[in-house]
Amino acid sequence: MPTYPRATWVRPLWWVNGRDQDCSRPLLIKQWVARAEPPKPPKPLFGIEMTSWSGQLGATGWVAEAYTATAAYLAGVNEAKNAPESWLRVSELYADCADPLARFSAGFAAAAHEQRPRRMPSGLDGTVREFARRVPKVVREAMVATGGVLGSAADVTAFVAEPDRHRATYHPVAMRKYRDELVAKEPDFADDPDAAEVVRASIEALEVAYGAAPAAPPAHDQSNVIRVLEQQFSTDPKLRHKREYWGIAYERALKTLTKMEKAGTPIENAVIVHRMISGFEKDGMRKARRWREVPLEPDLLGAAPEVEPGLELRAAAVAVAVAERYRAPGAQSDWWERRITLEILGDTTFDGPTRRDLDARVRADWKADLAPGARRPNAAVTGTPRAAVALVRALLVVAVGSLPARPDAAVTEARERAIELIAAHHIVLDDEERDR
Repeated sequence: MPTYPRATWVRPLWWVNGRDQDCSRPLLIKQWVARAEPPKPPKPLFGIEMTSWSGQLGATGWVAEAYTATAAYLAGVNEAKNAPESWLRVSELYADCADPLARFSAGFAAAAHEQRPRRMPSGLDGTVREFARRVPKVVREAMVATGGVLGSAADVTAFVAEPDRHRATYHPVAMRKYRDELVAKEPDFADDPDAAEVVRASIEALEVAYGAAPAAPPAHDQSNVIRVLEQQFSTDPKLRHKREYWGIAYERALKTLTKMEKAGTPIENAVIVHRMISGFEKDGMRKARRWREVPLEPDLLGAAPEVEPGLELRAAAVAVAVAERYRAPGAQSDWWERRITLEILGDTTFDGPTRRDLDARVRADWKADLAPGARRPNAAVTGTPRAAVALVRALLVVAVGSLPARPDAAVTEARERAIELIAAHHIVLDDEERDR
């Protein structure tokens, strides 16, 4: 018998009371959290965990096969769409997987709160309560990173059928995170001796049960994680034909596994790279099939600082193919602005950037790539960060604007403006690309 209540009310258009209209992931989850049967986590925390698990599930290959590729796509983005059949499949995914997984990870906030400093002075209870709400994220990340939970539909089914069997595995992870939160916040109570004493007592109790907090977390030794990753890449036969994804998968896995190890999770394998690579592959294929739905905001080149382009830049295969055909006479083949553009197009975490986000990203990359004493990054076509930002924006407009889409005069005009800006930097575009 399932530990968590089953959502038996899932039926067509349940999320809009039977009306045929657009839906989105935020709307679906809002309605889900409101309707889900108790006992359930607090509303904000339940919503956060549902959203996070939805994204994790949508990135797995087996979800696309079991619930349709469109449902997997919609589970991973905040895109409004009138697709009742697909939203029903997303709802079924939530009933089968996301809801019980969210209840499990969110439940560790309450477990951490049980370890809270007692007899805090009046007015500080709310502050302490917030510390526990930061615990579920670390538990969720541990569940994903260590493998065995999202590997297949059977893995999830087995996990959620008997969640109590797994609670002891993740309880120490949650308690160490809560201990670390208290240690980090302890200086905030220095001016209140009574509160400081209570917080210190809670920290010491957690340290006795789960070990002392790391003395210097930023200096974490990555040697074990690196060893595990190198072993995974060198011995795993399933990775041999995925070399084009090795770089980004290694980088992200190193960051994620290091974070998990710092939080106290033993790292014995790096199967997380399979989920990451599967996500990269599925994301690119979905975008290639769904090019008609890639929106373009023509004001990306505009001057207004608050413009929100609303671009879907997640590994759009056609757009990447266009960007790869740009040539800059006199520059190296992998010229800097083109490389940054391709990185943004392929970055699944940089989704729907605002103009301000894009500016900050390019300027940060410019600064990071400057060699000592150099005025510009190696192979850069532009001479200043401001010019680089404008050129990358133009490249993105042309790349995404080259996707076959419904005719739009504003998009065409924005693309022509972008081509003119690119040409001003003596960058040659193939005639075939200009005429599309």
